[in-house]
Amino acid sequence: MTEKRAIASIKRVMDKHPRLTREGFLDFIHHRYETSRAALLDPDSVAEFLRARDFLSDCNIRKTINRAWGTSASSFARAAEKDCGVYISTGAVIAAAVSLGAKVQRIEYMANAWLSIGRRRGTCLVRRRRTSISLRSDAPHKPVNDAPVLDG
Repeated sequence: MTEKRAIASIKRVMDKHPRLTREGFLDFIHHRYETSRAALLDPDSVAEFLRARDFLSDCNIRKTINRAWGTSASSFARAAEKDCGVYISTGAVIAAAVSLGAKVQRIEYMANAWLSIGRRRGTCLVRRRRTSISLRSDAPHKPVNDAPVLDG
């Protein structure tokens, strides 16, 4: 997706969800509402949107809202950050999810939201296998978490 198409997609999502900002869902009277809403169209936020969209494209879009632990928009944002190594805002994840056809439900009194997205295909969003990294070359490298990788 080009940057121009991404901006158009973000604008469509913003029209559909007037409370959506870079920080997630904020009330109109919130002191950061206007600046955070405008920031959703900044070049950095558009790049975050594209990274979030790429990350979420590997996830299952569900028919119903997913309220399982670790599946809120901010949880997906943190998982996408770990995957690509740079910050991704909650608002960018929500916009990416809606642009992919997911449903969104704001969590009451919070900027966060539940999404109709399942866990990432082939991996578990919350518990992923990581390899320990040591500065010593003779140190054994073994998985930090021996828990099985779950499909969701």
